Amino acid sequence: MTPAPSARVTTDATAEPARRVAWADVAKGLCILLVVLHHVVGKHLPLVVPDTAAGAAVVQAWVAVDTALKPVRMPLFFAVSGMFAAGALRRPWPLVAVRRVLTPYWTYLVWLAVHVVVFATVATAIETHRVPGVLEGLTHLLLAATGVWYLYALAVYFVVAKLLLAHVTPGAAVAGAAVVSLLASWLPIEGVNRYSVVHCFVFFLAGACFPRLLAGLPRLRLPGVAALLTAYAATAAACLALGAPKSVFSLALAPVAVVLGVQLAMAVSDRGWAGGRAAGPVAALGRRTLPVYVLHMPLLGVLHQWLVDAVYANPDHGDAVLTALRGGAALPSGAEPRTPYLSGGVPAVVPGGGAARDGGAELLVALAWAGYPLLLVAGLVAASLLTHRALLRLGAGWMFDLPAALRERAQRGPRLSGR
Repeated sequence: MTPAPSARVTTDATAEPARRVAWADVAKGLCILLVVLHHVVGKHLPLVVPDTAAGAAVVQAWVAVDTALKPVRMPLFFAVSGMFAAGALRRPWPLVAVRRVLTPYWTYLVWLAVHVVVFATVATAIETHRVPGVLEGLTHLLLAATGVWYLYALAVYFVVAKLLLAHVTPGAAVAGAAVVSLLASWLPIEGVNRYSVVHCFVFFLAGACFPRLLAGLPRLRLPGVAALLTAYAATAAACLALGAPKSVFSLALAPVAVVLGVQLAMAVSDRGWAGGRAAGPVAALGRRTLPVYVLHMPLLGVLHQWLVDAVYANPDHGDAVLTALRGGAALPSGAEPRTPYLSGGVPAVVPGGGAARDGGAELLVALAWAGYPLLLVAGLVAASLLTHRALLRLGAGWMFDLPAALRERAQRGPRLSGR
């Protein structure tokens, strides 16, 4: 998510002229959409869907979709990021340290502070990792645990990859990273995001070490895609049957998932989908993933907080909001909320499962809610990009890139020697 003017990759160590990878920006655009969808489904959707059998089915269906896409989302994102970094890994430190290390880490620090403030003040209801104190906050400087961990990972992954490749072969480096990723479930790591920092390094390193392999994947025809889907389903079923830990599950599925993700990106980027018309907006989004990544969660948190306050903390307004969310069905007297799920004891689903309603009408409302996550994803992406534009106009470009003064100072300061 560091600023990148074009999706180019150097395909060998001699630094040949980079060639355009047509699907790469599309892949990044698809990945950031999946990231936003993941947060909408996991952190927000249960609050607003009506508490009915059909409503529960909507939530369960979206959770199943999100779970199925998990082996694609971050592995593909990091593999493409590694592919973009391949050429930089072969250049001397002075030429790459500012852009590949200092810039993403600076952006991580800025948005870590923003997220800490937002989720401690104006978005306290949404479930997310929070920093409870100064000492805990200091640990985040060394090992990320909040929702902006990807930026931290970009900086750290590049440093570790460059140091590794100065001493071992690419194959040995990737093999070692795969072992660490495989064992991540058994390591004493607290928090899902810190686990992800350890687990996902192998995908970045594989993309960086073997960019030609990823960039040169052929476009498969329908039988090939069907075979990959079958392999994906069979591997997932085997892992579930054996009770495989999540690190084993993810690493077993990721290679097939990444290839499937690339195939989808290829389909969007050429005439295979709507005459290629879908590629433009998705590729443009792929070149602007940073503002969406850092802004969508605060925006979602504010929306989530408004709904919580309107429904649960405002008796005068709450009934009207509940009725609207339930598709017009009035809340029955004495209705009790479900078991709390959200932080602060806020019920996970809008109360009122006992409301009398026609089964057909209930189904129609549930079907309407089934499209809500997609609409909200589109809204959050648009709002993030608009907020980014507004911040740039207000002179806050330093929130998304290393300030020029710091950049010049870093370039004039002591330089790392060697590769």
